[in-house]
Amino acid sequence: MFSLCKYIHLNPVKSEIVAKPEDWQYSNYRDIIAGKISQEVSLFYGTFFKNPEDYRLFVNDIDDDYQKDLKDFLFFEDE
Repeated sequence: MFSLCKYIHLNPVKSEIVAKPEDWQYSNYRDIIAGKISQEVSLFYGTFFKNPEDYRLFVNDIDDDYQKDLKDFLFFEDE
C-alpha cells in the first residue's frame, strides 16, 4: 500500500512537472512530511513510519523497487 503512496507522490516528479514531490501543490505530501495531517491519516502512516521524516526518506529513496511492488499489488495473476 505504501508503494502506491510513493508512486502517487513521485508521479509529478517522474513526469518532470516538478523537481521535488513537495513542489506539487495538489498533493498531501507536504502536509504529511510537516506532520500536519488528520489523526486518521496519521494512524495510517504511523503504522509503518515512526515520524514524518521517515516517510520523506522513503519517498525520496532512489530505488524503483516500489514500482515492482506496486505492479505485484495491482496486477496479480491466477496460477
